[in-house]
Amino acid sequence: MQNIPLGYSLFDSNITAAGSDQASATQLTGFMSIITSVPMNGGVRIVPALRLMQIIFNAGLNPLSVYPQSGMAVYPYGVHVAATVQPGRSIGIVVQDATHAYLIFNTSSFG
Repeated sequence: MQNIPLGYSLFDSNITAAGSDQASATQLTGFMSIITSVPMNGGVRIVPALRLMQIIFNAGLNPLSVYPQSGMAVYPYGVHVAATVQPGRSIGIVVQDATHAYLIFNTSSFG
């Protein structure tokens, strides 16, 4: 297992999503994050650390917007575009570099 970068944790829970855009979204600090409170249009920003899988679970009641860092695109979405995670679903993302990240899975896409 890779070392967790300084300032981040392996697992965070009881996170509250905030804001309605990338700039005001809650910055995540864990590589496995459980978002328990999701207000309408609430969002989070992924951890900017490279080459580590991030898994984000939406335990809230509303859809969760998962934003990349500023200047970054999460493939297959565009720069600054959020992925949506429905309640009770999860998403997996890997950051390649300062401008590229990749969606590994989004269980909101499954039936």
